[in-house]
Amino acid sequence: MPPGRRLVHHDLETDVYVLAHIQEGQKVGKPHSHGASWAVYGNAKAYTDMTEWRRTNPQGEEHAVLEATSKYRLAPGQTRAYGPGVIHSTAHPEKAWVIRVTGTDLDRLPRYRFGNKDGILERA
Repeated sequence: MPPGRRLVHHDLETDVYVLAHIQEGQKVGKPHSHGASWAVYGNAKAYTDMTEWRRTNPQGEEHAVLEATSKYRLAPGQTRAYGPGVIHSTAHPEKAWVIRVTGTDLDRLPRYRFGNKDGILERA
């Protein structure tokens, strides 16, 4: 299958979304959060290298200073939940199939990515 995101299911009663992501290899994502929503990541094929981050400077500052707090690999069959506002990043050294379940449509929420070099907040 070609890389991309596919909607697998949306539960109208709970507003939960189930998405399948085919991630191309050699991809490293920027640190980001899912705003006020939670998310659960799970790998179906290959693996995802995850990093969790915490911001070390005040939220009101334009530049974010991030510190890695945890690094681990999600292998096939493994999952990890991320609460609202948890900053994390993904890396896919090789093509991977990832399932992501979210508490709502993330495109409707204010969310942020954090620039890799300058730490400037970018609205996603």
